[in-house]
Amino acid sequence: MAENGNIKRQHTAQFKTTVALELLKELDTLAKISSKYGIHPIQARRWRDIAVTSLQNTFTGKPPDAQIAEKDKLIEELYKQIGQQKVELDWVKKKLDLSIVEKILCIEKDNPDISIARQCELLDLTRSVFYYERKPVVSGEDKIIMDYIDKIYTDIPFYGVPRMTLEVNERLLTEFKTGNRLNVSMPINHKRIYRLMRIVGIQALRPKPNLSIPEKTHRIYPYLLKDVLITHPNHVWSIDITYIKLKGDWMYLVAIIDWYSRFILS
Repeated sequence: MAENGNIKRQHTAQFKTTVALELLKELDTLAKISSKYGIHPIQARRWRDIAVTSLQNTFTGKPPDAQIAEKDKLIEELYKQIGQQKVELDWVKKKLDLSIVEKILCIEKDNPDISIARQCELLDLTRSVFYYERKPVVSGEDKIIMDYIDKIYTDIPFYGVPRMTLEVNERLLTEFKTGNRLNVSMPINHKRIYRLMRIVGIQALRPKPNLSIPEKTHRIYPYLLKDVLITHPNHVWSIDITYIKLKGDWMYLVAIIDWYSRFILS
C-alpha cells in the first residue's frame, strides 16, 4: 500500500521477513537496504532484532508457554526478594544509632526471616563480637584481695593506696605464716590495689582541699532545722543509709531515726 499523506503503511509478515533476512545476510548496509524497500532504517533494525530474538527462542527448545511460565517465575522470585529486602529494612530502621552493647541485645536468635549473620551485617556488627563470651570483671584472686581491702578500710578508713598496699601484703603474709594458704600471688603492687579500690568504690577518708568553697553552679538549700528547738518525740525524723557485707554479696541498710528520743522507727 502506497503512503498517502499521514496514512500509515501496512506491511505484511512476508515483507518484514524478507527485509530482516536481507539485514541478517549483511550483503549491504542498513541504509541501502532500507532505501531499497522504502522503509525507515529504525523500522528495519527493529524487524531484524525481532527476528534474532525469535531464532534464539527457537533454539532454546522451549515452547512459548514454557517461556512465559519461566518469566512469571522469575518475576515472582524478584518480588519475593523485594519483600525480603523490605522486611530487613523495616527491621534495621528500629535498630539505628545504638551502642555495641545495645546492638548485641537487638540480635534476635529465633528470627525465622533474617539469619543472625544477616542481622549482624545490617547492624554493622561483627559476628565475633556477638558470640564473644565476656569474662568476669574480677578474678577469684581479686575477690580475696578485695575482702582484705574492705576489712582494712572498715578498721582504718583513712588509709590511702600506699598504706593500704602495705597493710594488705602484711595481712596476707601473716595468713601464709599461720598455715592458711591462700591462692594469691604475692607481693601485690600498688597499681592492683588502686584498681580494686576503685572497683569497690573505696577511697581514703581525709579532708580535701577547698571543701568550704561552694560550686557556683550548685543550688544552695537552706538548713530547715536551723532555728528549730526539738522538744518532743516525732517532732523531727532523719534517715540514714549504709551497707553490710554478706557472704558473696552486699546488703543496704536504711534507718529512720527520731531525733529527740534517738529511737529507730524503721
